[in-house]
Amino acid sequence: MSIIALLNIAKEYLITRRTNEALRHLDNSQLNDIGFYRKDGVIRPLAKNTDEQPTCGERFTAQLKERPNDG
Repeated sequence: MSIIALLNIAKEYLITRRTNEALRHLDNSQLNDIGFYRKDGVIRPLAKNTDEQPTCGERFTAQLKERPNDG
């Protein structure tokens, strides 16, 4: 396995972990409203085909970028 592949795996893991930490305080109905669900303590996207949809971290990051700046 190449170093780049290992770095990509580590990056995906860290993004997923950060997303789970950021969304952990929400209950199941709130997660469902924003397109996620909780299964076995892990927050996952509602998308059935992950090839067409961004990963949890990418979706969460995109939502944060789209929020208006209050300051």
